[in-house]
Amino acid sequence: MGFLATAIIFKGNLPKALETGLDAIELAKNIPSNLANEWLGTSYFAIGDIYLQIDDFNKASTYYKMAINLDESDYVGISWGYYSMAKVYEKLNSLDSAMIMLNNAQVIFNKVDYSLYQNIYDFNAGCYGLRAKIYLKQNKTELALKDLFGTLKMTIANGLVFHTSTIYIDIADYYKSINQTDSAIYYAEKGLEVAGKVSYTQGILKASGILAELYEPNNPEKALYHYKINAEIRNNLYGAGNIQIMILNM
Repeated sequence: MGFLATAIIFKGNLPKALETGLDAIELAKNIPSNLANEWLGTSYFAIGDIYLQIDDFNKASTYYKMAINLDESDYVGISWGYYSMAKVYEKLNSLDSAMIMLNNAQVIFNKVDYSLYQNIYDFNAGCYGLRAKIYLKQNKTELALKDLFGTLKMTIANGLVFHTSTIYIDIADYYKSINQTDSAIYYAEKGLEVAGKVSYTQGILKASGILAELYEPNNPEKALYHYKINAEIRNNLYGAGNIQIMILNM
């Protein structure tokens, strides 16, 4: 059910995702421990991701650390816990700590029997994409671009649509940062197109925001179009009603 909560996050219903994750934790109390760990791990980092989206880093870290502290046999849950903590540290610009968490995640994940775990590419895409963000903040541009374009190739080849959208948008964000507007628009449009096909709300939100800003100087009509999309998605995700529901579920 933790993976179900994650899927609901991608669709943009944060209160429902939180409810699903919390229900999964309750249900795990009544099933065998080997199954419970798997449910708990995926639920912990799904709930953590919800709080990370609203910049509640303390609450996000609490759930990610619960995943890290799972039974040592649950390599998948623990590795995702470390990966998720790396996301927190990257957001906080604690880049050395982020890289340590990310390395821990990859070392532990390498113990997984890949024949039994079919989401290896999903995990690796997340790790390499995050590492690229860290490298960019460390001004290691060549390493960052290698990770970004390598991950993009991986996600397309393996049908990882959400990751593909995210990487397109990360590449767009990089080109935007160095004022290569045409390239930034190209990759942001690609990210928005992919996100739209699967109603990936975070992808639509980020890509439309970039495009609204980039089109504003020379194409006000397109800028307004993307601004309206961005405003609608932002309200749906983070409107007062949604935040209030999540506060009540804390």
